[in-house]
Order: sequence, then structure tokens, then C-alpha cells
Amino acid sequence: MENLLFPKIKLSDGTISYGGNQAWYSSKAAADGGCGSVAAANALTALASSSSEVARKLGISPGRDGIYQESPFKSFMENVYSYVGSGFYFIRPFGIGIAKYVQRVLLYASRRGIYLRPHVYPTAFASYNRPVRFIYKGLKENGAVGLMASWNSYNAVFTYPKGSATAKIKNHFLTVTGIEKTEDGDYRLTVSTWGKKGTISYKEVYQSWQGFRAFGTALVFFTTGGSSFSVKKDIPAAPLKIWSAFLANMLTGIRKT
Repeated sequence: MENLLFPKIKLSDGTISYGGNQAWYSSKAAADGGCGSVAAANALTALASSSSEVARKLGISPGRDGIYQESPFKSFMENVYSYVGSGFYFIRPFGIGIAKYVQRVLLYASRRGIYLRPHVYPTAFASYNRPVRFIYKGLKENGAVGLMASWNSYNAVFTYPKGSATAKIKNHFLTVTGIEKTEDGDYRLTVSTWGKKGTISYKEVYQSWQGFRAFGTALVFFTTGGSSFSVKKDIPAAPLKIWSAFLANMLTGIRKT
């Protein structure tokens, strides 16, 4: 299962970017710590691809070939960053936590008359199958699922015409755009990060969640169908809901050990 309508952006040199790239941001803080804002832009664009109303309110749409142009997409990303922003670890730009991410995406969308419902699954100490079901549901209902890594780590593989490269993912926010079961019983996640299309072993991700280094990790997606009332309720409620779900996962995980 893969979202074939996931945003592709044609750059000035003629290459095609698979989703946004935080290196495009104009400020160093955004380029260093804006991965969450890119994930938000990807998620919102994925929603817009299946809703002309959302696309109109966001002011973002592809050309007839289904590909976005560089300049308007970068402007859209900057606009999203003005709400989602970055965090700071001492003085170093850093990605924001999942609760603030949810709150700021809801606020950004609501200011444009788009009332979203957040769906969050904290993944520290998660079971094996529930995140898989969550990813399938998110891809079906949104087309993109945010995957937040904390101090846990796993590898992403990027394939190129003349070979492949592996990157270690840690303290980073990616976008899951596809999932498929492999012959060995694992699942292969298709992801977007840094404007590249890569793959990740779900089993490796799952194993990285089984410990306190995964504190703060989560899967997240948004759907339409909310209201101004639900958004006003969901924004302040996000931290407690996420914390409660994390504690439930942690207690279940500890009982298993």
C-alpha cells in the first residue's frame, strides 16, 4: 500500500523532490530543526490531494501533471514553519515534541478554516501489530503518516541509479507514505525525508521502540471532519492524551518483560 499521489516537487534543476526538504528553509534554525514542519507540510498536502476544498484553503495545488512547482511549495513550507516552528536543545535548533506538533498543526489549519482531527499513537513500548494497523489506517484516511524518532535510532535505505546509501535516523521526523509486507514476515515502510524516497524495516523500528530511549516517539496523522469546537477542545487536551497513551504502552511493555 503506497500513496501514489504523495507530493512531488519539480526543482529548478529539473530534478523531482519526494516531499519537502528542510534544507530549503531560509533560516538556519529552520533548516536544522524544521523536520516537523516539513512533515506537517507533507501531511497537509497529502490531505489536499484528495480534497479540492482543503487545497483551495491552503492555497496549494499541483500542475496538470500532478507535480508541484518549487517556488509556491517552498512558500507554503515557510508558512507552515511560521506556526509549527522548531524547538531548541540548549542553543541548538531541534525538532519539537509530538504534543506541540499536534497543537500547532491544528492551529495552523484552523486559521484557514480547516478543522482537523488528530490521531496519535505514542510508540515507546508499543506492541508489534497495533502500529502496523495505525499506519494502514493513516495511509487510507490521510495518505501520509508522521513518524517521529527520538533518542532511539534505525536505518533508512535510499536507492539511486548507481547504488544505494544508508542513513541513521535519530531525533528526526519522517513521513511514511507506504507499507508492504515482505516475504520474511517483516513490513517495509516507504518514507519521505530530506526530499528523498527511502525504505525502512518496520521490525528495526519496532525494536528501537522497546526502551526509554524511545520516549517521545510517535506515529501521527490528521483527518478532516473536525469543527471549531473540536479543535478548541483538542489543542489543550493533546499533551494529556498523548502522555496517558504512552503510560499505557509502557505499563503493558513492562508487564511483558
